[in-house]
This record gives sequence, C-alpha cells and structure tokens, in this order.
Amino acid sequence: MELVEGFIQDDMGISYEGVDRYNAVPYDNEAQQIMKYKTKYNKITRTFHVTHRLPAHKWGRTTPTNHLSLSVQHRPTRHAFSEANYIDFDMVNCHPSIISAICVSHGVCKPMLAHYAAHPKAVRQQVAEFYNTSVGNAKSLLLRILFGGKAAGWLKEFNLGDEVMPDVLTLTNEMLDISELVYTNNPIIKRDVLKHCPNKWKTEAEAKRGVMALWSQDIERQIMEYCVQSLDVPIRDVVPCQDGFMILKKHFSPDICDLLNKRVIQRFGLDISWAVKPFDEAISIRRVKAKAQLKEELAEAKAVIRREREADTAEKFKALAEEHERQHCLIIDLGVYIRHSGNVNTIISPSQMNNAFMHIPLQDSGKPFITHWMTNNANIRAYTHIGVFPRVCPPDTYNLWTPFDICLYPDYIPPDCPLCETSAVLVFVKHIEILCNHEVEVAKYIIQWIGHLVQYPDQKSTMPTFISDEGAGKGTLIELLRIVLGNSKVFETTNPSRDVWGSFNSPMKDAYLVCLNELSAQDLKNSMGQVKSLITDPKLTINTKGLTQFEINSYHKFIAATNSHESIKTSAGDRRNIIISCSNELCKAGKSDAELSAINEYFDVLRDIINSKNDVRTIYEYLMEIPDLDGFGTQKPPQTSFQIEQRELTVSPVEAWLKEWVLYQQAPVVTIPSSALFKECKKWIDNNMAGYSITSLQFGVRLSRLNIPGITSMRDKFKSKEFDIAVLFKHFGFEPSEVKYDSEEAEEEV
Repeated sequence: MELVEGFIQDDMGISYEGVDRYNAVPYDNEAQQIMKYKTKYNKITRTFHVTHRLPAHKWGRTTPTNHLSLSVQHRPTRHAFSEANYIDFDMVNCHPSIISAICVSHGVCKPMLAHYAAHPKAVRQQVAEFYNTSVGNAKSLLLRILFGGKAAGWLKEFNLGDEVMPDVLTLTNEMLDISELVYTNNPIIKRDVLKHCPNKWKTEAEAKRGVMALWSQDIERQIMEYCVQSLDVPIRDVVPCQDGFMILKKHFSPDICDLLNKRVIQRFGLDISWAVKPFDEAISIRRVKAKAQLKEELAEAKAVIRREREADTAEKFKALAEEHERQHCLIIDLGVYIRHSGNVNTIISPSQMNNAFMHIPLQDSGKPFITHWMTNNANIRAYTHIGVFPRVCPPDTYNLWTPFDICLYPDYIPPDCPLCETSAVLVFVKHIEILCNHEVEVAKYIIQWIGHLVQYPDQKSTMPTFISDEGAGKGTLIELLRIVLGNSKVFETTNPSRDVWGSFNSPMKDAYLVCLNELSAQDLKNSMGQVKSLITDPKLTINTKGLTQFEINSYHKFIAATNSHESIKTSAGDRRNIIISCSNELCKAGKSDAELSAINEYFDVLRDIINSKNDVRTIYEYLMEIPDLDGFGTQKPPQTSFQIEQRELTVSPVEAWLKEWVLYQQAPVVTIPSSALFKECKKWIDNNMAGYSITSLQFGVRLSRLNIPGITSMRDKFKSKEFDIAVLFKHFGFEPSEVKYDSEEAEEEV
C-alpha cells in the first residue's frame, strides 16, 4: 500500500491514449487505474481484495473485475509492486507451444509452427533482421499470425513494404489451416459467444480469428488453473495471470517448474515448459505512509469486509446447496427428503437429514449449513409429488425410476460375431432352454418375456414360476438379470406378505423385478391371490417405517423360483402364470465325475459371461432387438408339460367326470335332466374315485362353480342342462377325432 500511495502522490504512470493493448481498459491513464485499485485495499487484512471472472460466454481467459489486479497492470509498475513478495511463473512461448503440442498429439504436421515453438527467440530475431525492425515488432507479427491474421496489416502499420518473408508466409498458411480445423471442430464456441454478443463478429473471417483466440486462451487458462490447484497454494496467495501466475515467495521451491512440466504432460499430454520470469522491468517508486482520513477508511473497510463476508457466505451457501442438491431434494406433499445415490433412492425424514449434515458449517458463522438449506431456502430443489415413470414424468413429480445399470456401461464394444457358437447370446439362449426343460415354445416365450421386461418397462406382464432341484441354474438367471437391471431394481424375498405388500415394503419403491425366491408350495398358494392382483394392479402403496405411506405407479414384474415339486394350482384359462419344471441336467446330485466336470465347465463359461459387462451388454442388445413385443404381457402364455400335468392333478372329481363324459357325446347339443346327469356323474365317481362322496345338491353347486363355457341351465320342470359339445371340446382342448361314442352301445343304452 505504501508503494501504491507513493505512485499516486508522485503522479506516476503512463497514458493509455492511442495504445491498442489498453483499448478495453476503462481508464484514460495508469494513474486512474491505480487510484481505483487503491479502493480495493483492506486495512484490516492488509490485502487488496480483487475478483476474477470469465466472460459471459464462459470461453477464454478470466479477467479481473474493472481491470483491478496486479495481473493486468502496466508491466514496469506490476514488477515494482510484486518483486518484494511474489514469484512469477510463465509458460514458455505459451500459445505457439500449446498449439504446436496439440497438433502433434492429433497427428497434424506443422513444421514451421513446431520450429517457432521450439526456437522462439531465433525466429523473432530472423524476422526482425529480415524487415530491419525491432524484436518486439517481430513478436507482434508472429502473434498476429497465430490468431488468423496476416502479414499485410503489420507491414502497412510499420511501413515496411509488401514483401512477405518465406518463413512468415509458411507459418501464416499453417496457422490458417489450424484455425480452420479449430473453427470447424468447435462450433460451440461461436454459438456461446454470439448468444451473449450477437454483434461480436461481423464476418466469418472475424469469427474464425475470434474462435481461434478464445480456443487457445481457454486451453491456456485450463493449464494455468490446473497447475495452481496442483500446487495446493491458498487462492488468496495467488495472482492469476494470462499465461501464468504469481505466488507469494513463502510457497516457492526450486523444483516447482519441473513439477509443473510433469503435471501438464500427465494431465493434458502436452509438452509445455514452465519457467520463473524475473521482475526485470521494475521502476523506482517512493514509499509513502498515508494517514489522512484513516478513521473513515477504517470504518469503510469494516463495512466492505462485512458486505464481502455476507456475499461470500451467500456464495458458499449457493455452492454447498448445488453440491448437496446433486443427491438430495424435498418432496412437498410428504414432508420428506430423497437421497439419490448411484441408482438407489432413499427416503429420509427431516430429522435424519438434519442429523446427517449437522457437521457442515456455513462459512465462519458456525451455523450448520443444513439448517439454512432446510428452513431458510426459497430456492430449494423440491418436487410436489413422488412417483415411478419409466418414460415421461410430470415436471412436478420426483421420478423414482432410474435407468437400467447396463445402459450406463460406457465402454461397450459390439462383438464381431454376436451369434457364433461361443457367443454370450447363444450361451444365454441355451441356458433358457435348459431352464425350460428344452420345450421350444416355452423357451421362446421366456426369452420374449425377458425382452419385454427391458423393452417395455411401463407394461405389465405374466409371472413365470421355475421349479427344480437345487443347482439347476435358476439363481444364475436372476444374477444375470440383476446385472442388466441394477441391484436396486431386482428385489428377492422369501416373505412377500411382509416385503412386497406388507408394512415393510419400502424396497418396492425402487424394485422393478420382484423374485419370489425358494417359496414352498404352501407359500406360493398363500401368496398367489395377492401376486395375481399385483401382476395387473396399476398402483402400489409404499410403507416406510416412521414416514407417511404413499402410492406409486406399479410397473413391477414378478418371477418365482422354488425347489418344491408339490402340487401348484393352475387352470386351463390361466393367463397370468406359466409354471416351468426345469431340466435337472445341471444339478450335481447323483452325477458321475465326468458329468460333474462338464457341469462345472458349463457354469465357468456362464460365470465368465456374467462377470463381463461387455458380454452382458451384448445380451441386452439382443433382447432389445426382439421384434413385436409391444403388448406382449397381455398374451396368454403357452402351457408347459408340467403345467398340464399339474392341472390334471388338481382338477375336481366333477370336472374330471365332465371331461370324460363329453368325449362320449355325439350330438352337437345334448340336453339332459339334472337328476339323470347326477346319476351318471355319481356312477363314474363310484367306479373311479373310491371314498369320494357327493350329493345331488353338491353336484349342482360344484358343476355351476366350474363356470365352464358351453353349459346352459334350462328352465323346465326337470332343471335340465344343455351342453354345447363343440364349445366344451374347445374348452378341454380335444380334437374331434378323440370322440369315444359307439352308436350300437348308444342304442342299447337308450
């Protein structure tokens, strides 16, 4: 401050009038600038408080607000102010070196540029000698060429004729090529600049030069900022300059330049050299201690600090809030918060939120950041509702749906031969065939079911149930689906009455595929009513302990797996379930050593595929290509051999009699009194089901409850039943050739 005061009192400084480099500076002379700079001094901290910002379009260099920083002061003055306290680090021959290094890294050969980058002083000297001018003028020509300019304007400015030095012409042509590449491949720079400054460039030539300059300056800034950060020096001890920076001497060590060189190569792959630049142009400035108006200035300084502290607190809160809201938001109608981490959404109460982040202070006030965020924050990230929307989510609703994990895999490389013998897809298809006991139509259906699972997450579907001994490969299929969908999207439970539709079903808010795992036949029987509803119901109520329950859209898909071969109830018209008895060829129990070796080898191949994200992504892409799956979930699944057998085992005696009785009917429509019909049924039951008894009333009720199409109750005195034999044949799946009626026997019976 003593030097600043001396500079002002001695009326030092140059005039900026007519000097091109100061055209953008809002001061007539250096003295005005330094007097304004003086107002940034804080007597309490004994430092100048300055700010640096990017332009509105966010490209190029940072500049100090109102040009008030050491970094933009006239060099002799800056050297004088800085030499006692700072070390100045510069990138050697900055822009030529950066541009040349990037050309090399992209295989773009520009020999003259490379020569200038490696030997800047020699090239400048050659240009100066060729034109009989100063080295400084030669440098200005080369800088002009670097950013798309030509020699003609420079020659005219310095009245040096019109001959263009061959090397200068070569460099000009090289830089025009580079400028064209930069302009073509970085349209975002032009777009951003013209968005904020529509009249910035009037011609395409101006735009090319401007984009080239901003592109170069932006890379220069990124390198500079990265190097500052890598030194771990407090930002208050750093002065960012255009092609370098200054730091306080207390942070200096002799190896910093070597360290920076290595860091730039490691981070950017560019061979850029750093060097300490001496303050060799410092002018002599008298030191003066200013005492006038000290009291007023001190008060103002305190006020400035207070305002800056408030602004700093607001800035820090904004930064903390932005970071916090990357993973957190408020749900207004529930009065709770959501924490989103990875692909998992966790609902947390206000007290949990407060307790989790109470340790983070808001600036130096000592007050917790989280209290301010929750209670005094008009701009909090908030949603009115919460829901699950795989496709389009309303803007006022927080979407619990997250992408499938495998879609986030960034390094996928499609295989050269996706359907070769050892491909992941064919191994996957083979495994489905084994699980489906090699029933071709069933295996095709399950593959389509999985394809529908990933293609149409907003459509309901049926529920496959796999039954096998332990080790058949059911769990391997679930593991593969877990990798495709994501851990949180696959929810396995052995207690669905508690975890799926019960009072502890909070995982269902993130779940998509629900696996009813290793349930006994009795468990499946007890759960089937609820599961059948959930297969089709569009809503599900979520119960989270200690929080208000809420309703979500239910797009859940269900799959069941069990080792129990006990009877599982099914029916001919079952449109929601497909029950599959798996092949036990992969089960190890009772196998020979050779068979065990083959099984282990099979699972090793399958395990390698599951452990390869690329192979799993290939399977996913195959599933996504299966055609015509829109509405697949409403189609009736095929009946497996096991399911047909189970249906036969669980059929009622009345239905079993009716099924056989129909085969003996020849007329297209048969009408028979109820009493006669009961006698025929009872006779059949007595002959085929010893120990089973039935009354006439029970027979009538049970026949009606079968609700089989083709049977009509007549309103006559005999309470007759009319049977449409063709409809009944279709219901029971008979072919006309299966009729057992004998005409002669029928006549005798009549």
